[in-house]
Amino acid sequence: MCFVYECRVVGGIAGEPHHPCYRGMRVEGAYAYFFFLEEVDGYFEDWVARNGGLVFTGRYRFHPARWQRFASGCRVGSFTVITVSRAEDVPVPDGSTVFLRRGIAFGSGVHPTTRAMVTAMEELLTREKPDVAVDCGTGSGILSIIAAKMGVPRIIAVDLSRVALREARENAVINGVNDNICFVLGRDLSALKPERIDLLMMNLEWPALLGVVRGKIWSRCRTALVSGYPLSMSSVFRQLIMRAPYKRLQSFGVEGWEALLLEKSRDKPPEDNRGLKK
Repeated sequence: MCFVYECRVVGGIAGEPHHPCYRGMRVEGAYAYFFFLEEVDGYFEDWVARNGGLVFTGRYRFHPARWQRFASGCRVGSFTVITVSRAEDVPVPDGSTVFLRRGIAFGSGVHPTTRAMVTAMEELLTREKPDVAVDCGTGSGILSIIAAKMGVPRIIAVDLSRVALREARENAVINGVNDNICFVLGRDLSALKPERIDLLMMNLEWPALLGVVRGKIWSRCRTALVSGYPLSMSSVFRQLIMRAPYKRLQSFGVEGWEALLLEKSRDKPPEDNRGLKK
């Protein structure tokens, strides 16, 4: 059983709880969710009072598998996603199957944004293979894993949640691609060291996506693949990025959601992504 404590974020999140039953944190929009294996009401209320940037709004109790919907055997592009409870349940990894342990990090393969992202990835990666890709907000690691299975040699997976990184790393191991993926704890691209990024993948919730595209670092990447908003918001998003130096835009829609593939002019050499730091 899992106990989830919900807080509204009114300032910054000053670290995470230090408790033997603490499982991890997940941020969704203006709310943060803290997962514990046991009920810790008194401890958590004291921790929130000391934090200052959070307002406690509720507590939930349920099995971890109920946090998000999983559909074992679902198709995501040309891949089949199989959910497992234990690493021991995974057969020998292959190139067309993605194995995911049931967890709390976003990215089960069910959501239309994930499927739209993979469709766009397949269109791009069948004609060219980037040397370095970044998966900003990796969640379960599903996009990084698929990119590795499609031949991308080096992927940097970034997430602000320690529990997401832990689950993503476990998923990379059971899929046999852990040597291709480096996991970095951070809120956005500012967590990375200076280097050229050929492909940036971002499937983020709208507030987090706005935070990234309003900055300058993301547009230094040669190619960007972005999702996290419904098709009805496509024109709004395109207005936000109209100053970015991308010349070729290609839209991929799935069930009312969009993934947008943005590419720079082919006759211009890729930029060195200066401004990224570690």
